[in-house]
Amino acid sequence: MDPGGAFFCLFNELKLARQAGSILMVHARRDDRVAALIHSGGIAAVNTAYDAAVKEYLFDLYNGPFGNVFRTKYRRNDVALTPQGIKDFRSTEFYRLTTII
Repeated sequence: MDPGGAFFCLFNELKLARQAGSILMVHARRDDRVAALIHSGGIAAVNTAYDAAVKEYLFDLYNGPFGNVFRTKYRRNDVALTPQGIKDFRSTEFYRLTTII
């Protein structure tokens, strides 16, 4: 994550979520925590929180609330997208949730 490092550009410029009309796009998966953030503050809130997390300890970023969204290796203890998360997404302007790899 040093400015000259191999992954600096990726994490420094990555937006955790993008919106195209009524479509929400993320790299890997969605879960209840991300659904609640989008429900309460929209895409801007999620991307702002992610940008702040990138500047902190990366181990916490990778294994914390945003890890599910950009990580493609899933773990048994990852937070799921439950009916509550789906309800949160449905209460937003998104009608389609898309994973982009």
